[in-house]
Amino acid sequence: MMKLLKTIMVLLVGASIIMAKNYLGAELYSKESVKYGRFEIRMRMVYGNGILSTFFLYYDNSWKGSPEPWREIDLEVLGKNNTGFQSNIITGNSGSQTHSDKFHSFNVKLNEGYHTYAIEWTPDYIAWFFDSKEVRRATGQQVIECREKMQSYRFNLWITSNSNWAGAFNPSVLPVYQYINWVKYSSYTPGQGPNGSNFTFAWQDNFDRFDSQRW
Repeated sequence: MMKLLKTIMVLLVGASIIMAKNYLGAELYSKESVKYGRFEIRMRMVYGNGILSTFFLYYDNSWKGSPEPWREIDLEVLGKNNTGFQSNIITGNSGSQTHSDKFHSFNVKLNEGYHTYAIEWTPDYIAWFFDSKEVRRATGQQVIECREKMQSYRFNLWITSNSNWAGAFNPSVLPVYQYINWVKYSSYTPGQGPNGSNFTFAWQDNFDRFDSQRW
């Protein structure tokens, strides 16, 4: 029997002339901020040079600059390559950032079907997963610095002018869509989770409706 995935949350990048701008992107972000936890997301990502489809954690005041720090944990599909994603931690501040980006390749095209992505954020490590397999675990100074601030959780779909990073943008690919089937959050509870694990299920949003209390 064929199973129909119910997906009502769709992020769109398309052409527009609103407010004298040629293109519009989209972002879905949480009203709350959290410290630590496991985020698991079922998504279908985007392919197209110059376009990024993402899930990330972000300290909301990062953009303000010093003395506010920049704190961000990224999972990004770069439009020029639909067979992998980039993981990254950004610390420092808006005027002087430290990045630790790595690219992870797979034998599938991420725009042609749904896959499950996850980020685990703890005081001691940050890890990224693809279809239940861990692909990176980061420790060290940046992880320590991320302890300082709570972070919101966000999806966005946008166009970059950095062709070396995501490819030279070609408007003929528009419109493009990022599909989000569901997102699940488990809080960080060291040793208190199922079978002594470090995470305890807190909530799941299947996007059967738009939750204006969360987003």
